Formats: sequence, C-alpha cells, structure tokens
Amino acid sequence: MAQQQRNVQQHFVTAAYLVRFTPGGSRDSQLCVYERDSDKVFRLIPDEAAKRRNYYSIPAKDGSFNDIVDTMITKLEGQAMPVLQKLLAGDYKLSPFERALLGLLIAFQEFRTPWARLGEKLGICTELAPSPKGSVN
Repeated sequence: MAQQQRNVQQHFVTAAYLVRFTPGGSRDSQLCVYERDSDKVFRLIPDEAAKRRNYYSIPAKDGSFNDIVDTMITKLEGQAMPVLQKLLAGDYKLSPFERALLGLLIAFQEFRTPWARLGEKLGICTELAPSPKGSVN
C-alpha cells in the first residue's frame, strides 16, 4: 500500500473559508491579503493564502513529522464548512451537533493563527497584546 503524501503547506485559515472573500467566489479568484507584521498588502488565490510550512506538524527525533493536529483540523473543517454554507443559505435551524461543530471551528480559528501563537509564546492574551507596530487589536 502506497504511503499517503503529507500535507506540508498547512493553512491557519482554511482556503474554503477564504473563497468567500474573493470577488469571483472561486478558488481561482484572488483576494487581498494584509500581512499585519509587515503592513504589506498583496493578492493571492485562497489556496496560497494563510498557510505555513509544517505549521501544525510535530517534529520527531528521527526527522519525520507527526501530523495528527493537521489531520484533526482538516476533519473538523470538512464537517463544519457545510454548517457555514447552511447559514449562508439562510437556514438558521442548526442541530445541537451542528452548533457544536460551528463552536469548535470558531474556537480553533481564534487560536490557530500565527498571532495567537505569538501571544502564547509571550505568555499574554492575544486580545490584549499590542501589534508589532504598537497598536491594539
């Protein structure tokens, strides 16, 4: 059995979510990206935006990576994105399970960004942390 290829480029904002911010509403359409630590603004397609190499991967001593976190988040996104699509379609009658999925997706999104990681490393709440330029979030 062939080994599955690793997902090396891991998104901290799912491309399926970013598609909704493009003018064309498709993965081929570009969105404007603001890089908060450098004040750069540029355009990218959703598949190329908001990602980092091995962002969730846990390095092992032998040089390999444990991708359990990326696998878990990918599964959550796969289940929760239809709930977001349901809400966008105007159907607000969510089951308890759908509400739980949506809550988990929102919680993970809040804490999976590079900015949140920086706050954790500095031991501060990201809601109160000043940006690199000194302004408040």
